[in-house]
Amino acid sequence: VVGFAAVVAAANYCPRLEHLNVSNTHGKVTDSAVAMIPRGCPQLRHLDVSRTRGCVSDASIQAVADNCEHLTHLDVSYTNGRVTDRSISEIAEWCQELRYLSVAQTHGMITDVAIASVARRCLKLRHLDLARTHGKVTDESILVVAEHLP
Repeated sequence: VVGFAAVVAAANYCPRLEHLNVSNTHGKVTDSAVAMIPRGCPQLRHLDVSRTRGCVSDASIQAVADNCEHLTHLDVSYTNGRVTDRSISEIAEWCQELRYLSVAQTHGMITDVAIASVARRCLKLRHLDLARTHGKVTDESILVVAEHLP
């Protein structure tokens, strides 16, 4: 299983890294490791932190937003409610090349606020997974998606 040391090594020695999947890492990859990736790998385009047992949160996703303007794929599904509207709204503001976003099973922490922000700013979005958002994503934001992402 990939762990903290491997992710830190990638951040320090792989400046051209574009694709990183640390899903299902059994809690061994944490915010502090993921937050180092965007600083060391500003060309990152694909990031999957799904199923990381709540060890990845808004802190590292905001670091991605601040440093990875070319991001096209983000999967934060099954992050135990640690990724919220706050960081997804930052992604929408700074990562407007986004084409794929999964916020499935985020314990209701992703709401209409973030989804509407993504729809208004990420006009290249083609895949949006909203499964199991505990009723926090409603028709309100889906109408914004329909309006801005035909």
